[in-house]
Amino acid sequence: MVADVHFDHKVALAVAPYVDKIRLNPGTLRGQVEVSEVAKALLDHGTALRIGSNSGSLPNPKAPDPIAKQLCDAVEVWVKRFEDAGFFDIVVSVKATSPVVTLQANHMASKRFEYPLHIGLTEAGTVSSGSVRSAAVLGALLAQKIGDTIRVSLAGDPLAEIPVGLNILRSLGLRPEGGRVIACPTCGRSRIDVAKYAKLIEEAFPDDPRVIAVMGCEVNGPGEAKMADVALVGRGQGQGQGSEMSGLVVKAVCFDMDDTLYPESEFVLGGLAAAGAVLDARFGRKDGFETFCKVHDEHGPWRIFDLGLAEMGILVEPDLIAALVQAFRFHLPNVRPFPDIPELLQSLKNRHVKLGLITDGDPKIQRAKWSALELDHFFDVAVFTGDINGQSFPKPAFEPFKVACANLGVDHSQIAMVGDNPAKDFLVPESLGWHTIRTAFAQGYHRDAFDGRKKQTTVNSVQKLKDVLMALTTPQDNPAKH
Repeated sequence: MVADVHFDHKVALAVAPYVDKIRLNPGTLRGQVEVSEVAKALLDHGTALRIGSNSGSLPNPKAPDPIAKQLCDAVEVWVKRFEDAGFFDIVVSVKATSPVVTLQANHMASKRFEYPLHIGLTEAGTVSSGSVRSAAVLGALLAQKIGDTIRVSLAGDPLAEIPVGLNILRSLGLRPEGGRVIACPTCGRSRIDVAKYAKLIEEAFPDDPRVIAVMGCEVNGPGEAKMADVALVGRGQGQGQGSEMSGLVVKAVCFDMDDTLYPESEFVLGGLAAAGAVLDARFGRKDGFETFCKVHDEHGPWRIFDLGLAEMGILVEPDLIAALVQAFRFHLPNVRPFPDIPELLQSLKNRHVKLGLITDGDPKIQRAKWSALELDHFFDVAVFTGDINGQSFPKPAFEPFKVACANLGVDHSQIAMVGDNPAKDFLVPESLGWHTIRTAFAQGYHRDAFDGRKKQTTVNSVQKLKDVLMALTTPQDNPAKH
């Protein structure tokens, strides 16, 4: 974490214990600055310092010297002050809004300073124009081995700066290449919507190391396909309709059930109604369901009965909890799929994609939910992890995923897993080579769950899920037509 400090050096003293680096701007710290005091605070806490000048805040903007020289001179004055105070853990930067001035200043700085050089084009602009301007400047400097760290400065969400910076580094071979989508420009020969499929594939495979070619016709398609790891190429006249994809086709999709195919909150609320009825009958009350719902809304679906009974002033006894849990778990579920889920499943079946279900929990309860959803006619296999040949293998065990793969009759690399819980749904399938897609729907209990790996594509609506799955699958040839 870097703290950008302006106008008052005392701010640096206050934040030094809590950050990794402090940036000071020579152009905004124009009053009395106790350099020795700042240097001592930095040394005491092991905090680094960046001395960074900016064309928009030069110490003497009316000076006759070229701006590039003024930027370097301003930094040099402050570097010497901190060196005299015995502080040398320094990074320098000289930035301007002009690409030409930025190039000149950094060439000058690379010769003048022995310290690491942080480079970037300041206030580069919007994501569209700023990315191009930043790539031109940073690419030119890095290609000449000038610069140790970079910043892409874009208006808007700073998270948008990260992929731009990574792509600049990857383009110069300074970071592992990662995935790359090759897509041809639009022309009259294109047989498919190249821009649409290229965008969907980029979103579906953010960390895929392969080179993927999306080509609109047979002119350059075969040649690019041979040089890529995976290719989607539009067919010409006489070659059939649609498109072909080599190496990327997903032939089977496995779904988790709860909060993936339907909102689990529907089952929970039904269970709370059943438990509330038991409570009301035992104690002659009428507020059991209402109280349990209040606790659910405030605390989520965990420890509802303990908290609810405490709120109602009822002693928590084991037999009472057991009765409430029994009513909750084994009530007759009244659940329905998310809107558009049946349409999505039908679209996949129209593409001859095989479908599987892998769901955790008591098999009797999960089968009751499955029956209520009325989706089983779409599916080729349903794996209830609580009853695999009479044994329980809850996710993230390997067994459910291996059983599903064997019954679907496809290779592991040709399966996509759709689920909502990072702790259970993705670790094993990713290790087996499956594609993974996380549903983070608004109603989901695990929508905010942290997943440090973040390998899977994340979608927040059924429509986004459909877009990703359509990109992963293509129509399979129908033998009946040949």
